[in-house]
Amino acid sequence: MDLEEAIRRGKPEGERIEYKSKEVAPRKVTKEIAAMSNAAGGSIVLGVREDAHGQPDGLENIESTDKIARSVSDVLSHVVEPVPDFSTEILEIDGKSQLAIIVESTEELLSYEHEKIEEPLFPVRRQTEVRYLSGHEVQIHYRDQINGNSKDDEERLLRLPDSEGETSNYFIECPDGHISELCLFTPHYFPNKPYRVVAQLDYISEERAEHVFSVLEGLFDLSGPDCRFTINQSNGAWIGSGYENFVANLRNRESRYLEVEDSGYELELYDHDQAVLISDLDVEYPESSVLIYAAPFTSGPGYRHLTVNFLIDGQPVDVRPLVEFSEQSKMRLSTAKGVEIDPQGLPSPDDIPVDLVERTTRTVDLDIESEASIDGAICANPFYGKRELLENRFSIDGAAPITNYSRLRAFLRDWDQPEDPHEYTTQRFQIADWNDFTRGVYANVKQIHFGINW
Repeated sequence: MDLEEAIRRGKPEGERIEYKSKEVAPRKVTKEIAAMSNAAGGSIVLGVREDAHGQPDGLENIESTDKIARSVSDVLSHVVEPVPDFSTEILEIDGKSQLAIIVESTEELLSYEHEKIEEPLFPVRRQTEVRYLSGHEVQIHYRDQINGNSKDDEERLLRLPDSEGETSNYFIECPDGHISELCLFTPHYFPNKPYRVVAQLDYISEERAEHVFSVLEGLFDLSGPDCRFTINQSNGAWIGSGYENFVANLRNRESRYLEVEDSGYELELYDHDQAVLISDLDVEYPESSVLIYAAPFTSGPGYRHLTVNFLIDGQPVDVRPLVEFSEQSKMRLSTAKGVEIDPQGLPSPDDIPVDLVERTTRTVDLDIESEASIDGAICANPFYGKRELLENRFSIDGAAPITNYSRLRAFLRDWDQPEDPHEYTTQRFQIADWNDFTRGVYANVKQIHFGINW
């Protein structure tokens, strides 16, 4: 029975059919699309009023079906991940036009961004209602999806090779920290007029995440030394540099935990890490950036979230590298959207003390030999536990990450010699709030450029 015939016969709403008024908000339609995709699929018919029993009780005429379909598609790309495909059909019943949105069931679990809840939700249609999966149900779906992967699928997934050397990082104690409050230390400069393109996956296997990391490196060459990362836990954080080092630290998370525990610090592990990385995209997009957010599970393989924000300097003209990334990673890309990045800095930061804990070095390969130089320092945090002081200096929301970290990473403008190091003063203290310009990052991330010199 086709849809027109079903409506004429008074077929009531069910698991695979939903009636909506033509005045329904596009966001409500997108939630229904996600819910049906996560279930058995079905049809959402706009322009049909139903009675108390869910049966058609009146038909409305929709004159601008294309406009409604475009509105739904636009909202869908912002609130559902990954964005599902849907088709439309114009129905003609009793001289009036209705719009049917046809949804197919998907193997991948779709998330829905609720207006009042930060974490993504996973709607599913049950009979005539939409409900959200519990965390346990999501985990079951996630495990079933992984177990259902064929060996052929696994063989097609790429993986960066294991690092030849030891993974390196610096652990910062955060006794009063929080899993979702983290700092990223970098002297990185953002594009002047960035356009954001986002790709996001939720509840994926370890192999799928490794594949995405490998595709990113293969297409955009993120191996530069100025790539910086933070991996956060409930009461501590690991900071470091280098893309392959970042991936290795995520891959070898149990070793990270054991190393901290062996030092005598009582590490409190949350369900998953919260990790962020920033790097240049100069190989394909000069003066542009890539921001990665990853949330690997602590007690087993797999990732709760993996999001990539591309910040391109200006509207991307050549989209081929992005399209190739989407095709190879099997991640859908959002439409490009202009965003504003307005870091806050102090006009005279020289009164911020530089209380050295240790100097950091970087080795540069010369023609004949390698030479190590001091490129910065680990410093005691002058704002540690002093939220009021920080808020008096900066007009910033959600300042907790900065006051929770016991140490800060500082960067030298002019590198120093290890044999005869100088004393340093603060030249720059600038904060950028990722919440202002990223999407799909479920954490309060404050990016800090702590610049010092001699």
